[in-house]
Amino acid sequence: MPPLVDRVILAKWEARLGLSPTRTYRVKRSQITSSYKRLSHIAGYCEADDTIYYSRKLDEWTIVHELLHKKYPELSHREVKKLTDETMSESKI
Repeated sequence: MPPLVDRVILAKWEARLGLSPTRTYRVKRSQITSSYKRLSHIAGYCEADDTIYYSRKLDEWTIVHELLHKKYPELSHREVKKLTDETMSESKI
């Protein structure tokens, strides 16, 4: 399966956020287990192996969102979502 991550956008945001390179891994729908089965697609950052897992094309907002989870692991999902919106708004100025 081809990757669905724009590596240029990923690298740009890693640099802007002062992060080391992050691995990405595309998962098949059949690999989604547990409570996530009810979702049609997933995207998420796993701190343990420094990887963004995804099952769909990642847009820029989602890339930034997952990288903010990496940068601020102590923040709740709601806080990261708000910070993502703020970060994306600031980048358009």
